[in-house]
Amino acid sequence: MVGLAACEEHQDAIYTGPISVSLVEGGSIELSESPEEQNVSIEVRLTAGEAVQEDITVAYSIEGEGWQNRVQDLSGGSVTIPAGEYLATINLKVLDNSDQDGDQEFALNLTEVTNGNAIIGLGGSESFKTMGLMVLDDEFNPCGDVGAAFFGKDVVLEYRDGAYDGDNDGTVGKPSDAACDGLRIVGDALNWVSGAFDIQIDETSGSVSVPKQIYLSDGDDYWIEGTGTYNLTEGTITLDVYYLDYTGGTDEAEVDLAADGYAGTITVRLK
Repeated sequence: MVGLAACEEHQDAIYTGPISVSLVEGGSIELSESPEEQNVSIEVRLTAGEAVQEDITVAYSIEGEGWQNRVQDLSGGSVTIPAGEYLATINLKVLDNSDQDGDQEFALNLTEVTNGNAIIGLGGSESFKTMGLMVLDDEFNPCGDVGAAFFGKDVVLEYRDGAYDGDNDGTVGKPSDAACDGLRIVGDALNWVSGAFDIQIDETSGSVSVPKQIYLSDGDDYWIEGTGTYNLTEGTITLDVYYLDYTGGTDEAEVDLAADGYAGTITVRLK
């Protein structure tokens, strides 16, 4: 149990509970393989009513199959909070490789402290004892000519509906499910708000589909779906789409874009 006391003059809350160590943040964080974001620092804090006059070493573990292939533990499994201080930092490095590993989630767990009076977890509770580490794979190998032509490229997103026509810059990236026959279109494809959506390419039939999905969430969910074709000679993917906004959290089954949505055409054109 966490104890708090107040000073009569200042009414400041003073922590009076047991000495405890915890991660500063819980939940889960996303880690990138890109060189600019490979180094990751995770803070461990000491919670005590007054400074502790001895070093406190905190051991931790990283759990999950194959984590050593995706993350390098630069701190070696433990960190020390020096006497009189309150923070220590776990340093990790995300390993880049040329393999298409897919996104993987691991867990970092605080496991032990050397100080016999210290408890793992915020105020002795279970909170902030563990953190999810989601390593995002930046490798993507398209399995068709369309994917090879468009993946990683800057494009112009040309929107036409006869009323709100406009052209905007965009990019083409890895689809959400990392399927090799898909791509993700990012930018202001509707000429009024930036978002992103996945497309699936069928080179056998020469067709493209936009599965029903959320284009943008900002309080409301903006949905999109459609069908289209591609022309590699012209460097274009042309999509006939329906889109509409619904209240956030809307069940996909409730969204009938063909019946209720706005119609327009998006041309994704290589620069």
